[in-house]
Amino acid sequence: MDKDAKDRSKERRRGVRRQLTRPLAARVRTINEAIVRDLSKGGARIETGRALAPGSHCEVHLELGELKANAMARVARCHLLAGGTRYEAGIEFEKIDAETVAAIEKIVDGSHGGEPVPGTVETA
Repeated sequence: MDKDAKDRSKERRRGVRRQLTRPLAARVRTINEAIVRDLSKGGARIETGRALAPGSHCEVHLELGELKANAMARVARCHLLAGGTRYEAGIEFEKIDAETVAAIEKIVDGSHGGEPVPGTVETA
């Protein structure tokens, strides 16, 4: 078997792949489970398993029983927590509708007993 045939036999892709002479722009969306440690109408401090790039934008989904809230946010800061497996990020809400503000006000006003709020952070 010649070298080219051997290389092709190792190939597991279904289609042909070509190396580009110029990179193409792309966006990859990932969803990270997160815990909101503190919350305000202006933003939140969250804990997640993946680092979030400061300056990047994300969509935040908060869940609290029947109470659901969504907001677009900018990552203000992010650092690795002690133990080295979780990250803490500060996010600032940029786009938030009145229904979400009302839901966050209910959370902030203590209707959830001060417990951390589960949610997800979808980064673009």
